[in-house]
Amino acid sequence: MINVDADKARWLALRRNYITGTDAAVLMGVSPWGSIDKLIDDKIHGAPPFDNVSMCWGRFLEDSNRRAFSLITGLATESFHDFVALDEHRLGATMDAKIVGVDGPVTTDPWYVDWRQGSREQVVELLGVHGWLPMELKQSKSSSRRYWKHGVPEYYWWQVQVQAFVNHKPAVVLVSKLDMHEMNAYVVMRDDLAISLLQTNTDAFFKTVDRLRAEMESR
Repeated sequence: MINVDADKARWLALRRNYITGTDAAVLMGVSPWGSIDKLIDDKIHGAPPFDNVSMCWGRFLEDSNRRAFSLITGLATESFHDFVALDEHRLGATMDAKIVGVDGPVTTDPWYVDWRQGSREQVVELLGVHGWLPMELKQSKSSSRRYWKHGVPEYYWWQVQVQAFVNHKPAVVLVSKLDMHEMNAYVVMRDDLAISLLQTNTDAFFKTVDRLRAEMESR
């Protein structure tokens, strides 16, 4: 486990040896941003993670959104920018934050968090058993609302599945902030059947990557 903020170069190097949360959607064929061929090339040659203006704003607003979520829900949170990996599974993920307990009442006036999947009570119950839960924060434009119409978009769902798995947690709390006016929360439970399928694809993927690396090194 390494802190991304403290050693970004090492984090980028380590990512080449794992399927990360964002890679999972590519590997499962549901990412709108990547392809298997590009992912293979990135793992062999290395590449900085994809970035754009929306993602930059997301990082800039991440801490304020986390603190607003805590203030509204009464759930204590902490920033958590560690890269956690399971070597035997070649899966790894970086989290935005974690929910660590309850530190106040729910605030509903004038703002609120809309629990679209799961509930605050469910989170409190899970905290009582598992100590803390990973938290993923998404800052989205209002034009992105259509992607959330039927719940968590599939590409984000796979991301948080990896986060739950590598941290040995039963769920991740995904918080989506739409523009300045709407904050929605989703308790995404870990799906072990989906993780098993991802593991099968990961094993096959790295067989190809390791073979291509060995071929390059032998030239």
